[in-house]
Amino acid sequence: MVIRYMVTGVPPGQSVMQAFKAQGILASCGCTPTGAQRIVELSSVSDAARQLVTALTKPSLDERMPVVDAQAHAWVMQSAADQL
Repeated sequence: MVIRYMVTGVPPGQSVMQAFKAQGILASCGCTPTGAQRIVELSSVSDAARQLVTALTKPSLDERMPVVDAQAHAWVMQSAADQL
């Protein structure tokens, strides 16, 4: 949950749309300027990072990615390589 929150800014237990509405970012028929900026930030998150967060935040333990697999995930490996 912490990883999802760090990557998306969306608190645990809320969908992205719920979080945007709670923050007053989305109007009923579109985005405010602040909302548009936030959406751009979310869209800049790579597909690999989104896949990792999704796999790590599955509600069911049986479906959730184990930490060992997360450590070997392509996004983690690429991020580690970028730090060298």
